[in-house]
Amino acid sequence: MSDWLTELMDKCIGELQRMDLPDTSVTRKFLFALVVGLLALSGILCYALFGDRSGSITAGERLSVYITVQPGMTGSSIGEMLEKRGVIGSKQKFWLIAKLGGEERKFKAGTYHMYVNMPIREAIDVLTGGEVSMLRFTIPEGFTVREIAARLEREGII
Repeated sequence: MSDWLTELMDKCIGELQRMDLPDTSVTRKFLFALVVGLLALSGILCYALFGDRSGSITAGERLSVYITVQPGMTGSSIGEMLEKRGVIGSKQKFWLIAKLGGEERKFKAGTYHMYVNMPIREAIDVLTGGEVSMLRFTIPEGFTVREIAARLEREGII
């Protein structure tokens, strides 16, 4: 056990002994479990918010994707859509970061220009910033519906 943790536990036990509580061995075990639990919880939370950077964009990997947020969509449904389109890696992490940041209900409706493998924080900033994209798409004369759909998909619009 590390020195600072032992010192912290000893201080807490000293305070508890001054309060004249009965069994200090049970108290020591409880305090140890509480401290370990809090450390584990804070570690999990830090990893969820800042840990996994696998969604970072690398040079040459900026594949465009257009995302349309409909009025009334929840943070959970937006996260699911972003994960399906490859913008983010985890809809749960997206929802957690948006919820903890108080931005879960601040997403603005519209069509947004995003990228595959965006960092979650950047995706949230785009969706709460409200800078929607205007799409310009030309359909060449004579294209079939299948050819139009293929081009829309290749351009990242659908």
